[in-house]
Amino acid sequence: MIEPNSANRRQDSRLLQNICLKLSWLAILTRFVVVSAIVVGWLWVCSVVLKKTAMLRYDGFDAVGPQVVEFLTRMNPYLWKGLLLILSLFILGGIRRYLINSMAKGRTVLVPLSSVTLMAQSLSPATLDVLRWVWKDKELPLTFGNLQTLRKQLASGRVKKLALARAQRAALDAALSIHEHNRSADESRSATGELKFRNKT
Repeated sequence: MIEPNSANRRQDSRLLQNICLKLSWLAILTRFVVVSAIVVGWLWVCSVVLKKTAMLRYDGFDAVGPQVVEFLTRMNPYLWKGLLLILSLFILGGIRRYLINSMAKGRTVLVPLSSVTLMAQSLSPATLDVLRWVWKDKELPLTFGNLQTLRKQLASGRVKKLALARAQRAALDAALSIHEHNRSADESRSATGELKFRNKT
């Protein structure tokens, strides 16, 4: 297999990047809007809570003791900041789960036939060979996740690895073929010698 030169690699990379961007731009925009709205909204809530609780008084705890009221008044800013920090961690966890689920769903987006045709016509043979290797189950359509894997495999040198694997397999097949040929020749000579011995007797 002929490895693509640097110009072909750049052309393949640009084409795959454009196709991936075309398939994912709407999901990326949606994630940005959702996450931005959550962050801005939560920051607004935090600012309102901190303003409302800045001068909060604990006179209702007078029955417990003045020391308790004094302690709560002194710790008031830290109590609310700590509570908001804990809630922020939960919100960040929710954002993280949303992004993970959204990206997993995005990887299942099907590649249109027009994009597959464009790749078949424009990508180098070596890149198409890696794409075929990445596309494990040919009964299922190509997905955005397959294209992501293709780009990663190309960056990791999959073209050379496939070529090396084929060369190694060819060397082993050639050795086995020679071994099989020699064994067949030995069996043939042995059968011929046995036949001659029987004829003499």
